[in-house]
Amino acid sequence: RHLDFVQALRDRGYHDMAIEYLEQLAKREKLPDSVQAVIDYELGKVLLLQATEERDLVKRDEQLEKSREHLQRFVDEHAGHARAADAMTDLALILVERGRVAVMQSNSPIKRAQRKELQEQARQYFDNARKQFEEAQIRFLAEYKKFPSFIDPTNPRSKQQIEDRREAQLDLMQAQLNLAVIEYEDAQTFDRDSKEFKERLSGAVKKFEDVYTRYRGWLAGLYARMWMGKCFEEMGDIRKAVGFYEELEKHEDPALSGLKRQVVYFHIICMNKRGDHVLAQETAQRWINEHPRDVRTKQGLGVRMELASALRDQAKKLAENDGNRSRMLAQAMTIWNEVA
Repeated sequence: RHLDFVQALRDRGYHDMAIEYLEQLAKREKLPDSVQAVIDYELGKVLLLQATEERDLVKRDEQLEKSREHLQRFVDEHAGHARAADAMTDLALILVERGRVAVMQSNSPIKRAQRKELQEQARQYFDNARKQFEEAQIRFLAEYKKFPSFIDPTNPRSKQQIEDRREAQLDLMQAQLNLAVIEYEDAQTFDRDSKEFKERLSGAVKKFEDVYTRYRGWLAGLYARMWMGKCFEEMGDIRKAVGFYEELEKHEDPALSGLKRQVVYFHIICMNKRGDHVLAQETAQRWINEHPRDVRTKQGLGVRMELASALRDQAKKLAENDGNRSRMLAQAMTIWNEVA
């Protein structure tokens, strides 16, 4: 049950406790070989999750480096392990996170002189991540092809085989989705008015569409649909983007709640871009009221930023002596200070 406990800690966001527990496990003398073999893998995974939630960019980079060291050691020492492809995927995600940091820095006014250098640095991270994702996809595909095309579901002995095949298929879908997302990330390394920016986004749309066509009934397919909408929004086709978002918002399956939170956030961005600031304000406030535990997540911070922008843009249209103008601007300032 050691690994079940680690998984439970991860699921609840207790990353520090999971790291401490894994470090204690590594020192135990009588530990099953199956657990001992994956200590580095589990540590790398938890450190990666911890890093993605870290707001301090310096601390984030330190955590990413520690994660990389553990995952790379696991891959080097256990290349034939069933989790090796997962570890390679996580190594690629570390590169993606570092690329995102470089993109954020390139957009900072105080880094304006280094903008091109940082964009190129981010591009290199994404290129290397793409290679890792491609290698992981090959491994996942080989693993999936080991299973027969038909497994009798009525045979009690087939239950584990069916579950293993489903797990292999999910890994393969995630790898293909990652390869599409990396095209979107790569687009962010170019100026938004450049032809390369739109070319990369157009390429990403094709990859997302391919994933959606293959897996439209799966979560990976629905996420691909959402990212298609995001690409169209950033290319300036707000109408098409909103069409995708509204289509996804109609799903009522509780298992899609995480996806829908992200979709509504992207939808609010579109509302503000097309000037529907009142609707953006109402939708953002409803999102915050319905998901109070998520207001400090990346999505929650983004929704609050959009709420502040909606208030500001409404206030701009009011006369300077209008009391509502001052009230809206003060409310927007409060939100911006909280986010900062």
